[in-house]
Amino acid sequence: IPAAEAARPVPSPPVPARGATPPSGRLLVLPSRITPTVWRVQRRTTVAMDGAPERPTLEEEARVTLQWERGAGGTLRGRGTVESYRLSGGDAEPRTVPSLAVQVTVDSAAIRVVPEPPLVNACDREEMTAARLAGAVAMRLPDGVTVGSVWRERLEGTECRAGVVIRVVREVTATLSRWDGEEVTVTREGVVRLEGRGGRPFELVELEGEGRERDELVLSARLGVVLRAQGRGTVAVRVWEGTDRRAARRMEQVTEWSAIAP
Repeated sequence: IPAAEAARPVPSPPVPARGATPPSGRLLVLPSRITPTVWRVQRRTTVAMDGAPERPTLEEEARVTLQWERGAGGTLRGRGTVESYRLSGGDAEPRTVPSLAVQVTVDSAAIRVVPEPPLVNACDREEMTAARLAGAVAMRLPDGVTVGSVWRERLEGTECRAGVVIRVVREVTATLSRWDGEEVTVTREGVVRLEGRGGRPFELVELEGEGRERDELVLSARLGVVLRAQGRGTVAVRVWEGTDRRAARRMEQVTEWSAIAP
């Protein structure tokens, strides 16, 4: 998710769980430069609105290529492309983005995905929607973790939908849950909160929401590459239109995503 700059909290150090034993007593050490990797990324979002008989579903798909450099504390800086992006479903015509260069930064405060060069008037542009798919394979893995290690992060960012700028805060707990030979599995669970205000002229819109997300990523212990990932999140949102805050529409948004490196 493209994220606003914010004061960065100090991340909690990884804490090994009691009784956890890594293979041969080892700690996970990942390379500083990660091999360029191609993923097929998909995302499916279903929205249920109070009083609406239909549940529109949006489907997104793209080919994401990234090369990472790993820094202190597991921070990542990557560059690459999002290609053959396609958004379909709902009432709108399918939209596509043939190719988009992106820069991705991952630390304990945010996952930032920025098109290169930066876009002018980026709100609601298909390129920004396409760029967010690169975040599905972005994850910070701290130094010195082993099986059972737990770390926590507070990630802040912004999105833009229908002219409404939305602040997104995720409080995430991650666990290195398995280490089977060459594959390491990280499970992330957390709370997501939304708040936004904006809209078109004379059409003020405000919203707030809260929900939960969970995903699982499998990495190569030798290469540091995400081999596959999948996740699901549900957010309940209240929406106010105009200045009357007594009447709110309620909606539930369910998002599922996956990524696989061929």
